[in-house]
Amino acid sequence: MGGDRTPDGSENNRPEANEEERPEPTTPVKPAEREARKRYLKLAGFGLPESPYDTIKSILRAMSKLGGAGTQVTNQQVAETAGISSRVVSGNNRFLLSTGIISRTGSSFSLTDKGVQLALAIDYSDLEESSRAWRSIASDNDFLKKILGAVDIRGGMTPAEFTQYIARTAGAPNEPDFIRGAKAVSDILIECGLVKEAESGKLVVTPEYRRIGTGAPSIEESAVEQTTEGSLVTPRQGTLLGMTIVVNVSATVTSETTAKDIENIASRIKELKEKLQS
Repeated sequence: MGGDRTPDGSENNRPEANEEERPEPTTPVKPAEREARKRYLKLAGFGLPESPYDTIKSILRAMSKLGGAGTQVTNQQVAETAGISSRVVSGNNRFLLSTGIISRTGSSFSLTDKGVQLALAIDYSDLEESSRAWRSIASDNDFLKKILGAVDIRGGMTPAEFTQYIARTAGAPNEPDFIRGAKAVSDILIECGLVKEAESGKLVVTPEYRRIGTGAPSIEESAVEQTTEGSLVTPRQGTLLGMTIVVNVSATVTSETTAKDIENIASRIKELKEKLQS
């Protein structure tokens, strides 16, 4: 096929348009999805990031370079320092606020004390210190403890299941930004050593998870107590040098708990009992 003809009759074989002239293809967003996104962004609960973990690290490095705890910075300042767009920075602020890494004053943000420790460790690429900082953050965050508890109760989840569970539990719409953010949360929990991939390919909790303080109930005298939240508290006793040690096992049963989950809980209580009696 020949090209277009010029006024003098010769063929014009130049491309119809340059790459810059072509409109960028967009995927239409359904009205229901748009409304779901708006509702989610208005919620006061846990906010998922909208970027991969590496981008979150870049934001925290930039904030570390701009100042310590209490230093007020804007999205634009962080974006210029990190070499990313201010839209990307603002898309992750909700996650950093939800985890207590930053605080907000008007249109400015600042690192908290915990945020400074984490950002500085990330800026120095100190994996040990950043992992310790993330574990400290997780120990004070109800949402992170909830999703870790779900992994524990179920005896593990595949990486895809865990990502979907994080997004669904956060109440986020099933959109690429939030699925990517849920994957970032999963990556954080893996890197800081609270979950790991087992030989089965599933993600399972680690001994570090046992140390972060998951809100176990106080010692009760009764053998079994059913609480109003549906938590089954089962004290087990053992002895050491004549002293009695009481250990409480806590498992929260919610509307999402399946029969398989109940079997896993019973199995773990049995394992603990056998260890204490051995």
